[in-house]
Amino acid sequence: MTGSIGSCTHRNVMQGASGATICLDCGASQGELVRGDGPPASRELARRARERNDTFFEIQLEVAESSRDVRFGEADSGSRSHHDNAGDLAAIEAEGWKLANVGYVFVSTGQSSRQKVFGTGESFAVSGVVVGIYLFRSVDAPSSDSG
Repeated sequence: MTGSIGSCTHRNVMQGASGATICLDCGASQGELVRGDGPPASRELARRARERNDTFFEIQLEVAESSRDVRFGEADSGSRSHHDNAGDLAAIEAEGWKLANVGYVFVSTGQSSRQKVFGTGESFAVSGVVVGIYLFRSVDAPSSDSG
């Protein structure tokens, strides 16, 4: 979800099940701006979910990015980057959450195509990001195995 909150300009915002909107980069929430050496945004989101006594907490974090293009009729190898989210996941668990499930999706951010220079057909190059969808369960919540 893109947009901005108050004076936040990151445009990386998420709306939770409760309807609250928060920036995943700086923690700004509905006109509020979290600044300074405070906890990372993911920890702040987890803390707020605990304060609401939520049973589950879900967060989506960018895991990797791939950028490709077509040059001279052939797709190039492009560039790839990886984002280490271990610190965010550890910070969330430190707030009283236990990772219950995780899934990954590829979100296309663009594509290009050109006719092949030598030969027939087209070459395609797709750029995008891999997003991890992490579902946490409150450590206080009863386990679904207990029964």
